[in-house]
Amino acid sequence: MRLYLDHFRPKVSAEPGNWLFPKASGGGHRTPSSLANQTFKFIYRETGLEVNAHLFRHLAGMLYLMRFPGQYEVVRRMLGHKSVDTTIRFYTSLESKWALKRYDEKVLSDWRSTDVPR
Repeated sequence: MRLYLDHFRPKVSAEPGNWLFPKASGGGHRTPSSLANQTFKFIYRETGLEVNAHLFRHLAGMLYLMRFPGQYEVVRRMLGHKSVDTTIRFYTSLESKWALKRYDEKVLSDWRSTDVPR
């Protein structure tokens, strides 16, 4: 955050202020819809991927669960879901894929190795 505020924010706007996402000129802040639209266009232009602001919410949840598997309640609170069941339903299939990948990396890779007797 400090890197952004000290080095990149001044490149966005030379106007003084405390806004995290300031307008390029005239002072004030970018509206949520304007920021979302600009972010979508930038990512699409640079990568060809269609990433909307809502997807960032899911990305944040996914990254957290990759680091802390099973911590659905934290993600539920972070995303504002009313029920933890909503969070579990959305992310369970992803965690199953991650678990299989870890199993493959840790167990099957050793089994496939020529150094392990069969």
